[in-house]
Amino acid sequence: MSKKINEGLEPLDLKRLVRPILHVDEYKSKLGEDDDVIVLSFTIKGEEPAKELANFFEKGYDWILDSDSSSGELGNNYYLVFVEMERRTDVPKNIMRLVTEMKNLTGQKSNEWKFKYGKDSESYPLEVKYLESKIPLSPHAYRLLQDQLNAMKHAAGLNVDDTTKSTNEDINFLKRLSGLE
Repeated sequence: MSKKINEGLEPLDLKRLVRPILHVDEYKSKLGEDDDVIVLSFTIKGEEPAKELANFFEKGYDWILDSDSSSGELGNNYYLVFVEMERRTDVPKNIMRLVTEMKNLTGQKSNEWKFKYGKDSESYPLEVKYLESKIPLSPHAYRLLQDQLNAMKHAAGLNVDDTTKSTNEDINFLKRLSGLE
Protein backbone atom coordinates (compact mmCIF):
# COMPACT_ATOMS: atom_id res chain seq x y z
CA MET A 1 0.00 0.00 0.00
CA SER A 2 1.50 3.33 -1.00
CA LYS A 3 0.92 6.53 0.83
CA LYS A 4 0.59 10.04 -0.55
CA ILE A 5 3.74 12.05 0.08
CA ASN A 6 3.12 15.76 0.41
CA GLU A 7 6.20 17.66 1.51
CA GLY A 8 9.34 16.01 0.18
CA LEU A 9 10.75 12.69 1.13
CA GLU A 10 11.49 11.71 4.69
CA PRO A 11 13.66 8.78 5.82
CA LEU A 12 12.11 5.43 4.90
CA ASP A 13 9.15 7.02 3.04
CA LEU A 14 9.84 4.61 0.18
CA LYS A 15 10.37 1.49 2.28
CA ARG A 16 9.13 -1.61 0.41
CA LEU A 17 8.10 0.53 -2.57
CA VAL A 18 11.21 0.40 -4.80
CA ARG A 19 12.17 -2.85 -6.50
CA PRO A 20 15.92 -3.39 -6.01
CA ILE A 21 16.70 -3.91 -9.68
CA LEU A 22 18.06 -1.11 -11.84
CA HIS A 23 17.63 -1.17 -15.60
CA VAL A 24 20.32 0.54 -17.67
CA ASP A 25 19.77 1.60 -21.30
CA GLU A 26 16.52 -0.35 -21.59
CA TYR A 27 14.79 2.84 -22.75
CA LYS A 28 15.76 5.51 -25.26
CA SER A 29 16.87 8.95 -24.14
CA LYS A 30 14.44 11.82 -24.58
CA LEU A 31 17.21 14.43 -24.23
CA GLY A 32 19.81 13.29 -26.71
CA GLU A 33 21.29 10.47 -28.72
CA ASP A 34 21.62 7.10 -27.02
CA ASP A 35 25.37 7.06 -27.59
CA ASP A 36 25.63 10.28 -25.53
CA VAL A 37 23.07 9.64 -22.77
CA ILE A 38 22.53 6.70 -20.42
CA VAL A 39 18.98 6.05 -19.22
CA LEU A 40 18.44 4.38 -15.86
CA SER A 41 15.02 3.16 -14.80
CA PHE A 42 13.70 2.25 -11.38
CA THR A 43 10.38 0.50 -10.67
CA ILE A 44 8.37 1.90 -7.78
CA LYS A 45 4.93 1.27 -6.35
CA GLY A 46 2.63 4.28 -6.50
CA GLU A 47 2.30 7.31 -8.75
CA GLU A 48 3.02 9.91 -6.06
CA PRO A 49 6.12 8.10 -4.72
CA ALA A 50 7.38 7.84 -8.33
CA LYS A 51 6.98 11.59 -8.83
CA GLU A 52 8.70 12.29 -5.49
CA LEU A 53 11.63 10.00 -6.32
CA ALA A 54 12.07 11.63 -9.75
CA ASN A 55 12.05 15.03 -8.06
CA PHE A 56 14.59 13.80 -5.46
CA PHE A 57 16.95 12.67 -8.24
CA GLU A 58 16.58 15.79 -10.36
CA LYS A 59 17.09 18.27 -7.54
CA GLY A 60 19.75 16.32 -5.66
CA TYR A 61 22.44 15.66 -8.28
CA ASP A 62 23.98 18.16 -10.68
CA TRP A 63 25.20 15.37 -12.99
CA ILE A 64 21.67 14.15 -13.66
CA LEU A 65 20.43 15.68 -16.89
CA ASP A 66 16.79 14.82 -16.28
CA SER A 67 14.57 12.65 -14.15
CA ASP A 68 10.92 11.87 -14.70
CA SER A 69 8.27 9.33 -13.80
CA SER A 70 6.24 7.36 -16.30
CA SER A 71 2.91 8.86 -17.19
CA GLY A 72 1.16 5.51 -17.07
CA GLU A 73 0.99 2.58 -14.74
CA LEU A 74 2.91 -0.61 -15.58
CA GLY A 75 0.30 -2.67 -13.74
CA ASN A 76 -0.45 -3.37 -10.07
CA ASN A 77 0.17 0.33 -9.32
CA TYR A 78 3.85 0.21 -10.40
CA TYR A 79 5.50 3.11 -12.22
CA LEU A 80 8.92 3.78 -13.70
CA VAL A 81 11.29 6.53 -12.68
CA PHE A 82 13.80 7.50 -15.37
CA VAL A 83 17.17 9.11 -14.80
CA GLU A 84 19.26 10.43 -17.69
CA MET A 85 22.97 11.19 -17.43
CA GLU A 86 25.86 11.69 -19.81
CA ARG A 87 27.59 8.51 -20.97
CA ARG A 88 30.94 8.98 -19.21
CA THR A 89 33.45 6.95 -17.22
CA ASP A 90 32.11 8.25 -13.89
CA VAL A 91 28.68 6.62 -14.44
CA PRO A 92 29.40 3.50 -12.30
CA LYS A 93 30.48 5.67 -9.38
CA ASN A 94 27.42 7.91 -9.81
CA ILE A 95 25.04 4.94 -9.99
CA MET A 96 26.50 3.52 -6.78
CA ARG A 97 26.14 6.93 -5.12
CA LEU A 98 22.45 7.12 -6.13
CA VAL A 99 21.64 3.68 -4.77
CA THR A 100 23.68 4.18 -1.60
CA GLU A 101 21.95 7.48 -0.87
CA MET A 102 18.54 5.95 -1.59
CA LYS A 103 19.14 3.69 1.42
CA ASN A 104 17.83 6.49 3.65
CA LEU A 105 14.56 6.46 1.68
CA THR A 106 14.11 2.74 1.08
CA GLY A 107 16.04 0.97 3.82
CA GLN A 108 17.64 -1.18 1.09
CA LYS A 109 21.37 -1.72 1.23
CA SER A 110 23.52 -1.44 -1.93
CA ASN A 111 24.31 -5.16 -1.84
CA GLU A 112 20.59 -5.99 -2.18
CA TRP A 113 20.51 -4.37 -5.63
CA LYS A 114 21.02 -5.92 -9.06
CA PHE A 115 21.05 -4.38 -12.52
CA LYS A 116 20.22 -5.36 -16.07
CA TYR A 117 21.75 -3.85 -19.17
CA GLY A 118 19.64 -3.13 -22.25
CA LYS A 119 17.12 -5.79 -23.19
CA ASP A 120 19.28 -8.52 -21.60
CA SER A 121 17.27 -10.69 -19.21
CA GLU A 122 20.34 -11.58 -17.12
CA SER A 123 20.89 -9.55 -13.97
CA TYR A 124 24.21 -8.73 -12.33
CA PRO A 125 25.20 -7.61 -8.82
CA LEU A 126 25.15 -3.84 -8.58
CA GLU A 127 28.88 -3.34 -8.13
CA VAL A 128 31.28 -0.96 -9.86
CA LYS A 129 33.25 -3.78 -11.53
CA TYR A 130 30.11 -5.22 -13.16
CA LEU A 131 28.80 -1.79 -14.16
CA GLU A 132 32.14 -1.01 -15.79
CA SER A 133 32.21 -4.30 -17.67
CA LYS A 134 28.60 -4.23 -18.95
CA ILE A 135 27.85 -0.56 -19.69
CA PRO A 136 29.53 1.27 -22.58
CA LEU A 137 30.93 4.33 -20.80
CA SER A 138 31.67 6.54 -23.79
CA PRO A 139 29.82 7.41 -27.00
CA HIS A 140 32.52 5.59 -28.97
CA ALA A 141 32.18 2.40 -26.87
CA TYR A 142 28.39 2.53 -27.30
CA ARG A 143 28.66 2.82 -31.10
CA LEU A 144 31.16 -0.07 -31.21
CA LEU A 145 28.80 -2.27 -29.20
CA GLN A 146 25.90 -1.38 -31.48
CA ASP A 147 28.04 -2.18 -34.54
CA GLN A 148 28.93 -5.57 -33.08
CA LEU A 149 25.29 -6.34 -32.29
CA ASN A 150 24.21 -5.27 -35.77
CA ALA A 151 26.91 -7.43 -37.37
CA MET A 152 25.71 -10.46 -35.39
CA LYS A 153 22.08 -9.75 -36.36
CA HIS A 154 23.06 -9.37 -40.00
CA ALA A 155 25.04 -12.64 -39.94
CA ALA A 156 21.99 -14.36 -38.41
CA GLY A 157 19.74 -12.99 -41.15
CA LEU A 158 17.83 -10.67 -38.81
CA ASN A 159 16.76 -7.12 -39.56
CA VAL A 160 19.43 -4.64 -38.56
CA ASP A 161 18.78 -1.19 -37.12
CA ASP A 162 21.65 0.86 -38.53
CA THR A 163 20.72 4.12 -36.82
CA THR A 164 23.98 4.02 -34.84
CA LYS A 165 26.47 3.54 -37.68
CA SER A 166 30.03 3.79 -36.48
CA THR A 167 32.23 6.65 -37.54
CA ASN A 168 35.25 4.43 -37.05
CA GLU A 169 36.71 3.91 -40.54
CA ASP A 170 38.55 0.70 -39.60
CA ILE A 171 35.36 -1.01 -38.48
CA ASN A 172 33.51 0.13 -41.59
CA PHE A 173 36.37 -1.12 -43.76
CA LEU A 174 36.32 -4.54 -42.05
CA LYS A 175 32.56 -4.74 -42.39
CA ARG A 176 32.82 -4.08 -46.14
CA LEU A 177 35.55 -6.70 -46.50
CA SER A 178 33.50 -9.31 -44.64
CA GLY A 179 30.40 -8.55 -46.66
CA LEU A 180 28.46 -7.24 -43.66
CA GLU A 181 27.91 -3.84 -45.23
